[in-house]
Amino acid sequence: MEFLVLNHLLAPRFRRAISCPAIFGTAAFMAWLAFSGSVTADILPDFKPRDWPADPTKHQVSIRREATDNKQSAMIAAAEAAQPSKEELRKAADARDRSDPRGLAQPKEALLPVGNKVWWYKEQLGIRIPCAITAAAVAYYSDLVEKYGKQNLKRYTQPSSRLNYHANVKFHKEFKLADKSFTDVHVVTLKLTLD
Repeated sequence: MEFLVLNHLLAPRFRRAISCPAIFGTAAFMAWLAFSGSVTADILPDFKPRDWPADPTKHQVSIRREATDNKQSAMIAAAEAAQPSKEELRKAADARDRSDPRGLAQPKEALLPVGNKVWWYKEQLGIRIPCAITAAAVAYYSDLVEKYGKQNLKRYTQPSSRLNYHANVKFHKEFKLADKSFTDVHVVTLKLTLD
């Protein structure tokens, strides 16, 4: 039996390239500025970050693994256990280095995390940036969101976070991926969104 794994990282923080909605939003804002005249914003002297109490209702975790039988459950488990190769980690780090607008990229070998079960390619502001979706990645982000719900935070607006993870399996008589074609294959799709 053959099956494929499709990984989807859908959080804005995880995207390495600017998305179309971001371009559209920026274009709309620039057009508004052009037609409305100059705009300035000042922070009022009394406007300061506020202490927000812990609120678990503002930090939600949704994890769904859809399988119709034990065979599909095993496929999802196998997909979540698949680790990215060192080459994939290097490519993810290289893509980040090329997009570094400051030109302050460090040597690539120093950027890669060390270990056998590494699913992230770097840490930014203390949060791991994924290269692949694994069971360990889902557990990490779930713990992170739950931890935020238990913390008092100092912010200008009320803090919130949400993890949405969905895994499913579908059978395809024919499936095309890039320049390859597969027949009679089960496709495991893993989608992870962190807001």
